[in-house]
Amino acid sequence: MGPILVIAQLFGILPVSGILMPSPLQIKFVKFSVRTIYSVFISGMVLFMAMLSIIHMIKTLNSTTFEVQGKQISIYRTLRRIYSENNI
Repeated sequence: MGPILVIAQLFGILPVSGILMPSPLQIKFVKFSVRTIYSVFISGMVLFMAMLSIIHMIKTLNSTTFEVQGKQISIYRTLRRIYSENNI
């Protein structure tokens, strides 16, 4: 079929077998296979990371500063310091 389908399997979004066969009629989906388990695992990890990102976004939604090890550092002060160090 093509290299696009091989890459899709590598990223876990296409859990079918027979993608290297010359005919598309030979492609089949097997419910309990290593490819399906891998695809479900990758999808679960993507969902988990998306949930963590949303939780982090909600917690820091109204934040105007960066927090580094419990200290608050203003982004404007940091950028001003970096700019002044580079222009000397």
